[in-house]
Amino acid sequence: MHLSPSPSLEAICIEFYELVLNVQVLKSLRESLDEEINGDNQYFCDSCKERVDATRSIKLRSLPEVLNIQLKRCVFLPKTTTRKKITSAFCFPGELDMKERLSDVSCQLC
Repeated sequence: MHLSPSPSLEAICIEFYELVLNVQVLKSLRESLDEEINGDNQYFCDSCKERVDATRSIKLRSLPEVLNIQLKRCVFLPKTTTRKKITSAFCFPGELDMKERLSDVSCQLC
């Protein structure tokens, strides 16, 4: 996973075979893989010490034989301390090419 735009952010490398994706207010797999973080959900930048708009992009070091994609279809409502299921439509491509998700930058932390 990589957050931008802050150049001081370090890459976070994790071995995994499962992606957990947000679907709230998002309409497609592509939007979930490149999620815009803005408004009330802005990213806190440690360098400039303020909240900024950012894009959370999913990048993989390698493609596993099997990749499980889990959609986060429930949201917690703190006001009522309950969960609500997201029932809006969510689009998947007929064929999923994850090669474009391969990171071209080697991980410095691993």
